[in-house]
Amino acid sequence: SCLQLLALPFGQCHFSVAAFDETTDYHKVATSFPKTARDYFKATGRDVELIELSGSIELACVIGMVDGIVDIVQTGTTLRSNGLVEKEHITDIQAQLITNRQSFFTQSSEIDAFINMLGVSLIDR
Repeated sequence: SCLQLLALPFGQCHFSVAAFDETTDYHKVATSFPKTARDYFKATGRDVELIELSGSIELACVIGMVDGIVDIVQTGTTLRSNGLVEKEHITDIQAQLITNRQSFFTQSSEIDAFINMLGVSLIDR
């Protein structure tokens, strides 16, 4: 099992549903994160066919393979460059520092050095 030590001071982003501006319904959605997408659409009461892809999944919309995508968005630049817009915000996410229990105790000085290098403390979280 893992221990979550702290939220890192970088990597803030979010999951979003993105599509062309005129898209109002999603029948097929591409994603690299099928569990997140499945849970979201189930929670919102929508039956959506998910297509698991990796890489530049925005292209699946561009070529008409899907109605929308679920992806991680930080600035939205890649979406906009492919003519897509964020339609629905799913959840915020952030990079985390994690360790397993054994390393937490046996490598504590290395973990502390890394945390100090970042300029944050466990108390700050």
